[in-house]
Amino acid sequence: MQRYTAGIVYDETTITKLDQIRTSTFRFSQRVVFLLLCIALIIGGVALGTGTVSGMICIVLGAFLIPSAGNMKSSNARQVLRAMKGKMLRMTYGFNDADFTCTAGENTTSNRYDAVIRMVEDDRYFYLFQTAMQVCMIDRETLKPENIGDFKVFLEKKVGLAWTKPVTFRSFSIAQMRFNKKNTRRK
Repeated sequence: MQRYTAGIVYDETTITKLDQIRTSTFRFSQRVVFLLLCIALIIGGVALGTGTVSGMICIVLGAFLIPSAGNMKSSNARQVLRAMKGKMLRMTYGFNDADFTCTAGENTTSNRYDAVIRMVEDDRYFYLFQTAMQVCMIDRETLKPENIGDFKVFLEKKVGLAWTKPVTFRSFSIAQMRFNKKNTRRK
């Protein structure tokens, strides 16, 4: 018997959001390195001198690339969107005591709770990562019954991990990084 049901419509907006969360969850350190390289370009440009061509190129390039450090769309997201050709994919999820199911059209797959390596939530969605690339994205508004608190507790007990938050440059803290690492299952 299903305890909870939920769903998602995968389209350009949700695929892009999913990619951002996946990147902030599993590739945050790469984003930090990219940001530091941009800052190093600017500092290097200042050191070379603003009156030199090479100095100005470094400053402009570093300043131009800094905004993309926090909002890089991966090639994976672009490939998925290209393959979808503007179509939407509706996915429904069912959660029972033994496992959870994912259904798209006529295809249903059963998933073990202990296969989830990290649970992430933001203000609109839940994300159940089975690998860094395989994730179930759940729209909070589709949850039935509509008790989000009970659903979160149910999944914490079944999965054996606590919910984590996406890491952003604004919300970065060592404590959050440690909590996230502690609540990621290694395969």
